[in-house]
Amino acid sequence: MDAISYFFTTLGIHNFLLALLSFLLGLLLGWMIWARNSKMQAKFDAKLKAEQGKVNELNLELEKTQKANREIELALSGAKTSLDKAQKQTSNATSNLGATSGGNADRVAELEAQLATSNSDLATCRADLSSCKTSNASQPVAPVQDGSAEGLKAKNMEFFAADLASGKLREDEKYGLLYTRALEEEQRDDLTLIHGVAKVLNKTLNDEGVYRFRQIALWSPQICEDFSEKISFKGRIERDDWIGQCKKFHEEKYGEKI
Repeated sequence: MDAISYFFTTLGIHNFLLALLSFLLGLLLGWMIWARNSKMQAKFDAKLKAEQGKVNELNLELEKTQKANREIELALSGAKTSLDKAQKQTSNATSNLGATSGGNADRVAELEAQLATSNSDLATCRADLSSCKTSNASQPVAPVQDGSAEGLKAKNMEFFAADLASGKLREDEKYGLLYTRALEEEQRDDLTLIHGVAKVLNKTLNDEGVYRFRQIALWSPQICEDFSEKISFKGRIERDDWIGQCKKFHEEKYGEKI
């Protein structure tokens, strides 16, 4: 009886220890799998969020481009209407001139003047139509600079004299005038008004020390090229004509024509 009890007691303890060990191993393995899956899920969520941010940025730029295209299409339609009207006036004037060529000399002179006016209107409409077509083709527009490098520097120094004197603006040898610290909201220009600049690119420019339309409006061609490479948008500044846009926005806001 003692032998049998010893056998079952010993066997029971062994089985219990094996079962307990198996349970602990299974629990450890399950925890390791759960931890690994949680880490992979966190990485996936972070990557998904970053990609979604890029998609939102592209959508904003697409909306701006579509809006600009619609405005160009409206301008093109108006130019075509004006051209058709001018052509009709020219045709009528030519017919009247032919019908009365043998009549009164004063009437002929009047019709000739009318024909000259119509031809002038026609030329103007054709120029407007050509300008609209050129804009709609989205051809790169080279930035126009006023004056020499010394003249541009003098204009900058005069406008930014107070900021330079206070030390919150510095002159960078390569990138022009850059702010050394963030400006208050009321001191900043809204750079997102520039076609091609959305919230993300606006923040990038601010981080580099660019907050004002005038900073961009007086960039030299070399600064445009260097800044395009710095913000990883090769050719973007020239293609979207940031300089022309900033001159316009500066004049509208400050009443000063650059």
